[in-house]
Amino acid sequence: MKFEILEDKPNYLKILIKDTEPAIVNALRRTVLAEVPVMAIDEVYIYENSSSVWDEYITHRLAMIPLKTDMKMIPLPLTEENQASYSVTLTLDVEGPKTVYSSDLHSSDPKVRPTSGKIPIVDLLEGQRLRLEARAVPGKGEWHAKWQAGLASYQMVFKVDTTECEDKKACVKACPRKALKLDGNKIKFDELKCNGCGACKEFGAKVEEDRSKYIFFIETNGQITAKEALNAAIKILLAKSKMMESEIANHKK
Repeated sequence: MKFEILEDKPNYLKILIKDTEPAIVNALRRTVLAEVPVMAIDEVYIYENSSSVWDEYITHRLAMIPLKTDMKMIPLPLTEENQASYSVTLTLDVEGPKTVYSSDLHSSDPKVRPTSGKIPIVDLLEGQRLRLEARAVPGKGEWHAKWQAGLASYQMVFKVDTTECEDKKACVKACPRKALKLDGNKIKFDELKCNGCGACKEFGAKVEEDRSKYIFFIETNGQITAKEALNAAIKILLAKSKMMESEIANHKK
């Protein structure tokens, strides 16, 4: 398997995966979605809440605030047994009148904090107060959506043969993604733009899937970078494969 980075941003990654199979690419996608761990608030102790919003609503809002995550502190793969090995306390003590934002949360670990300080939690009127303590722990998306590290998807790469296209200009013009380009008397093909729509087939082109190449996308909510999500997913898959090899070997004995 080979990786070629096509677009690299802190929270977005687009890569071309070569020399692989659909099952492996899909396993990577599912691992990013369900098994890459990030921090999220799991327990909230509310000491004072005189706002108009119930404790349960505030707790749910706090849990869904994405938190910056230090991947070095989280064991991979994460299990329910080692989940509590690392935790962070966040406190909040605010009096109205004001809108309480995620920036009002104070963390015991400066590396674990809300990805944005502009997320509203509750409005407090004159004389109202909200005082609480929250505990954040690592978790996986398969346990709850608040622990989902990000989104991942992939698309197939296609091969287009234009050698039998008689009207080359019409063939190139028919492509809605501009994947075909006329260069003199030859047609150049950009596989990264083609989505296999088959519009060029009308003019004699042949379109088929290249099942050894895939364009892979990862987008995170800011808890970790897209590259960190990819690296963590690969480590988890490798660990699971070694575990399976060990179990198969023990079973044969």
